[in-house]
Amino acid sequence: MTLLAVSLKLPVKETAPPSKTVVGVEELASLSPGGYNNIVAASASGALADSGMVTMLSAQLAPGGSMELREVVWLGSGDLPAPLQAPLVQALRERPAEALRKAALYAGLQPDKEIKLQPLDAALSQHAAACLYPSLASSGSAESRDALVALAALLAPYLGLAVLAASKPSYQAGSTFSLRSRAPRVPLKPAAPVPPPPTSWSAAATDNADDIMDEDDLLDEDDLKKKVATKSDCAPDKQGRRKACANCSCGLREIQENGGDAPPAPKSACGSCGLGDAYRCADCPHLGKPSFKSGEEANDTVKLSDGMFGDGVASATATKVATGGGGVVKLELDDIMDF
Repeated sequence: MTLLAVSLKLPVKETAPPSKTVVGVEELASLSPGGYNNIVAASASGALADSGMVTMLSAQLAPGGSMELREVVWLGSGDLPAPLQAPLVQALRERPAEALRKAALYAGLQPDKEIKLQPLDAALSQHAAACLYPSLASSGSAESRDALVALAALLAPYLGLAVLAASKPSYQAGSTFSLRSRAPRVPLKPAAPVPPPPTSWSAAATDNADDIMDEDDLLDEDDLKKKVATKSDCAPDKQGRRKACANCSCGLREIQENGGDAPPAPKSACGSCGLGDAYRCADCPHLGKPSFKSGEEANDTVKLSDGMFGDGVASATATKVATGGGGVVKLELDDIMDF
C-alpha cells in the first residue's frame, strides 16, 4: 500500500510514514501518474477548493484508490476586526467547505456525503496565519513572529479544518468492456393471454341480444325489387313527334305554347341581377351566371379586364362550353401575354 502525502503550506500528520511527501505543485507535477493507492493532501491556502488542483492529485491515484482532502475553511460570520481584513482572508471567506466537495466531483472522484469539520489547534492556526499573511512570514524578524502569533489567536475562532474522503473509480480512461451479459439466458415462460375487458356496447349486446331487431326485417317485397327507370311521356312517339304530357316539367309545354320558340326568360323582382349571385334573390333566373352590365344579356361568357394583361394588350374571353355534366373553359387570346 503506497501513500502519497501532499503538504501545501499545511503539515500532514500521519501515524504511518508515507511513501513520499510532496511540498509543492512543481514537485507533484513531476511524478509519474497512477503510482499511489492512497493520497493525503493538506492545504491552508484554499488550493484544494480548485478542481484543477484536485484533478492533478487524482492523476497520481491508481484506479480504485482513496484520497483524503484537508483544507482550512472559514466558519465564522459577521464583521471582522481591522487586523483580519486582509485580501487573502477575504478570498478565504469566499471558499466554504462545500466548495471542497464540488472540486472533488468535477475532478471525477466519488466524495463522501458528509464533510468533517475539526477545530484548528495552535500549531495549525500558526500555519494558517503564515499562509494568509505571507509578507510577515517572509520577514523573519521578531516583530513579525509576534504579529503572526497575535493574528493566529484572532483567526482561531473563525477557522476550521474540513476533511473530505473520496475514492477514484476502478476503471481507467479509455478502458472498454463488452455489453453482452455472460450469464446464461433463462427462457421466459409465455404469459397467459388476458381477455380484453368487455366494452359497454358489447356488454349491452350480450345482455340484450333478444331485444335487438334485424334491420332486414324492416324491408318488404317492394323494397327488394329492382327499380326500373320509367320512360318519360314527353318522349317522341313512333312517328318522331313529341307531345307534352300532363305533368310536363322539362319545358316542352312552354315551347309548344310559344309557337315552337323558347319561352322568354322569367323576370326577377330583385332588380340586382347584373351584380352577381351575392345580390340576387332566391328566385332570380340568372343564378349561377356571371355578373353583367345593365342592358346586356346574361350568358356564360367570362370577360377578363384589360388590366389583367397590362397596357396595350388585348383582353381575352373565356367561354364556358357545356359538355355532359361538366364544363370546359377555353381561353382565346388575341396577343401573347408577357409576365
